[in-house]
Amino acid sequence: MLTPYISELLYNHNCVMIPGFGGFLTTSAPSEFHAKSQMLYPPHKRIAFNANLRGNDGLLANHIALVNGVSYGEAQKYMEKTVDLWLGQFEKDQQLMLPKLGTFIHVNGGWA
Repeated sequence: MLTPYISELLYNHNCVMIPGFGGFLTTSAPSEFHAKSQMLYPPHKRIAFNANLRGNDGLLANHIALVNGVSYGEAQKYMEKTVDLWLGQFEKDQQLMLPKLGTFIHVNGGWA
C-alpha cells in the first residue's frame, strides 16, 4: 500500500504526487483556541487533494526505492500497480478509502 509512504512524505513535504492518480497537498495551520469549549488545539497540517496533479515528480518513487532497497523502476511499477488497484476499487465501489488520507468518492466526473 502506498499510503504509509505518502503519509511519511507529507510530514516533511507540502506536495506528494501519485502518477496517474493525483496529488496530496498540505498547508500548515496555527494553534487554535476555542473559547466556547475551552480547548487549545496544537499546530497541525491540513491535507487537500488535487486530481489534476497526475505527473511524476519522482519524490514518491525515490522514497519507496530508498526505504525498500529496490530500484527506482521497481518502485514505479509498484506505484502503477497500486494506482490500478485503487482505480479498479473506485470503479467497483464508487468510493476509495485510503487510511490516514481520506475517503474518495465520485463527484461531477472526478474525485472528491
